[in-house]
This record gives sequence, C-alpha cells and structure tokens, in this order.
Amino acid sequence: MSISVASLHIYPIKSCGGIDVMSSELVPTGLDYDRQLVLVDGNDDFVSQRQEPKLAAVEVRIVDASLSVIIPRIGQTSFELEDYDLAAARPISIFEKMGSGAPQSTEASQLFSDYLGYSVELLHNVEPRPIREDCSVDGASSSSAFADGYPLLITAIASLRTVQAIEPSVTMDRFRPNIVIEGDMAAYSEDYWRKIRIGSLQALVVRACARCAIPNVDQSTGIKAKGSPVTRALSKERNGYDHIGGGRGLFFGQNLIHDLGFVGSIKIGDSVVIESQSDQPNIDLIEPS
Repeated sequence: MSISVASLHIYPIKSCGGIDVMSSELVPTGLDYDRQLVLVDGNDDFVSQRQEPKLAAVEVRIVDASLSVIIPRIGQTSFELEDYDLAAARPISIFEKMGSGAPQSTEASQLFSDYLGYSVELLHNVEPRPIREDCSVDGASSSSAFADGYPLLITAIASLRTVQAIEPSVTMDRFRPNIVIEGDMAAYSEDYWRKIRIGSLQALVVRACARCAIPNVDQSTGIKAKGSPVTRALSKERNGYDHIGGGRGLFFGQNLIHDLGFVGSIKIGDSVVIESQSDQPNIDLIEPS
C-alpha cells in the first residue's frame, strides 16, 4: 500500500484564506503559523466563517516573518508576526477551550472591521489551548493555537471522491485540512488508523472530525452555497456518533496529535505509513433512512 502527502495547508488567521506550502516545520500546536491569529468581536467571541462566510475570500501571505492581509474591496496591510502587544494579552475561549491572545496590528483590525461592518480585533496566540484530556498521550502534542480543537487535520483524496460522487462541486479546500493524502487506500480507511508516520513524523489519530456548516462555503469566493450541498452529501453516508464524547455529527477527516520530540519538517511527497490500526472505525455510522 503506497500513500503519500499530496498537499499541505496552513491558515494563519482562523477562517481566512489558506496558504498552500511545499513543506512545513512542526511546532507544538501543529504546522508552523497555522491558526496563530483570530478575530474577536466586542464581546471577545471569536469570529469565523460560521457567522461570516466572506472571511474565506481574505487572502493571506507570509514573506519571511511578515504577514500580508488582502481584503476584497477594502485594502491590504502587512505586519511583523512577532510585533504584538503582549502586555495587553487576555483570555480567549474557543469551544470552551481557554487560551489567550494579544492584540496585533491595529491597522489590520480596522480593515477587518470595515469589511465585516462591526468592530473586531485581530489577536495573536500567546497561550495555546488544551485538547480534550481523554485525547492526550504522553510525549505528544496536547494543545492548539486557535484551531477548533486539535493540532492537525488530515484528509484523504479517496474519501473526497465518495463525497464528489454525490455532490461533484465539492473541493477539498472546503474542509480546510492541514495534510491531504493520496494513494492506494480505500475511502475512509483513515477511520481505522490509530498510529501513522508521515515522513519521519510520528502521529496519532485521536478523533474523527465532525463538520459544521463551513464546508458549504466556497473558499475562493466566500459565498455559502444554497441548499448546503456538502452537509447534504455527508448526511447520506457520514452521519453517526463519535467514540470520543459520543456526540452525533457528520464526519470527514481525522484529527491528529504528533510527537513533540520531532525536529524537522514534513513535505509534499512524504510517504504515509500506517503503523497501527483497529478493526473498528472510530465512529459509529447511522444507516441512511
């Protein structure tokens, strides 16, 4: 069985445009630069494509240690990623996982406020947020920056094809993965994997990813599709219950934690080796009615 990394993706600002990379170093919170920034409103509630689909159309670039933000019809700005106001850091909760963020670039915050039509502030991650305790493993990553819940998200092209058979318009970027794999594997084989190696990186598959409404957003335009086509497609074959917490959801992709002792990068073309798997998937699917 030959499986390899097809593409790698980071999203420096949560819910804004992603960046395709050829390789990425690993840091304790996942791929370097991934979800290091977040927008919050006047109540310090995080803002995402769930409320504001058009955030997907915001282009983000990294040059050296500088981040550029290009906002449609509003303008653009650049700032040094390490230039944030640490003294003004404050607690930020995302899905009841508490961390902290520090204000970064008042100019960028103003541009985003103009774009969304209400006041928001751009924050840089200072204190990472913990993953679920029952998903923690000694020696592996146990926190994320401003990702929803876990350091890494992996998806498979073989699994995407089953979704496309139902809804041809669905593209992988709608699922906002970090690592996309391809090769000799059956659709949804990843449900059974427990320990994998990506290049030289050891990683554990800890939880299936339940999908919200964001995959219904066209990531190139920031427009949410009428009729929720991705939700509709997943509901036909990926509706079930998560073994972690027992929650019901529509599942696509798997959350990973990785070896904290790893020093180096993963890259496109790296082999993916399945080192441990179960004879049972980590979700219980419901037969379509």
